[in-house]
Amino acid sequence: MPAVCSCDFDRVSRFYPFLERLVFGDALERSRASFINQVATARQILLIGEGNGRFLELALGIVPSTAGLVILDPSRRMLEAARRRGERHPRGSRTNFVCGDGRTWSPGRFAFDLFVTHFVLDLYTPANQERLIANLDAHAATEAYWIDVDFVPDPPRRAHQALMWLQYCFFRVVAAVEADRLYGSDALLRRRRWELVDTRQHAGGLVQARLWHRASGKGCAEDDIRSV
Repeated sequence: MPAVCSCDFDRVSRFYPFLERLVFGDALERSRASFINQVATARQILLIGEGNGRFLELALGIVPSTAGLVILDPSRRMLEAARRRGERHPRGSRTNFVCGDGRTWSPGRFAFDLFVTHFVLDLYTPANQERLIANLDAHAATEAYWIDVDFVPDPPRRAHQALMWLQYCFFRVVAAVEADRLYGSDALLRRRRWELVDTRQHAGGLVQARLWHRASGKGCAEDDIRSV
């Protein structure tokens, strides 16, 4: 089954920020900024499914001038919105915007030492989560970090359970999201030797921001970290 590219977030690109704020206030915005400090020390950064560029705007304020930054998103409208935000910043011209599928896109031999996935893995079934994680892992530097922010699987509070059910019903109809619920991805990351470093809770425990780290000889050589 197709993963990200099966979704059609072009349809919701105009009103998604308003809808997010209406339902969650600024909780999701704050969750995205949980580990923003990792950007300041990264050399090559890959943002998957960045949406309309709200995290990008924060990242450009602290990203090293020599770092490379790639935004990968299957939605052309979301990507264009992110590009417009990026152009407001002096370092926006260094950002590469790519419309593509995170499961299959390849930067060649280039490697990334920071991945960022904000509310991305919740779109996938386990099989497609695994394909995405495997593809990104294959393009990780020898030492790399991964910032993942998403809703928690099986939230204990009934109000949160109802909200998640409504959310999936809505996005399956208007954006053709494949997943019918949130499937946890921890085991998939650990299987590829990613270790959980830190976790922060938001939105009353409904959202978790997690920082993963992997240091092994499996990634691309350090010399391959360069501008894409």
